[in-house]
Amino acid sequence: MLGILDQILCWIKQIGALVLNSIIDFANILIDSFFIAINALIAAWPIEMPDMPTTPPQLITAIGWVRWTPLPVEAGLAFLAFLLGVYLLWFAAGIILRWAKVAR
Repeated sequence: MLGILDQILCWIKQIGALVLNSIIDFANILIDSFFIAINALIAAWPIEMPDMPTTPPQLITAIGWVRWTPLPVEAGLAFLAFLLGVYLLWFAAGIILRWAKVAR
């Protein structure tokens, strides 16, 4: 008899989580349906998009020469991307901190 009552109590305790999960599932369905409708509108667009232009052969040759050099081009670009990311993150954090009146 206590096993059945324990199961009933367990279900009663889980009602809040079940309701919250159903709300989250409903929100996900709404978001998915919105983006499905947007995708259908884009697919039904009557105007054809132009093709991307081809890369000029001179640029391909230049990129090949740059990659052939012993300079660490890939590492340099990765470092510049890292610096740009840190700068943008610092800029965004500064805006948030000024808004919260933490920093000047």
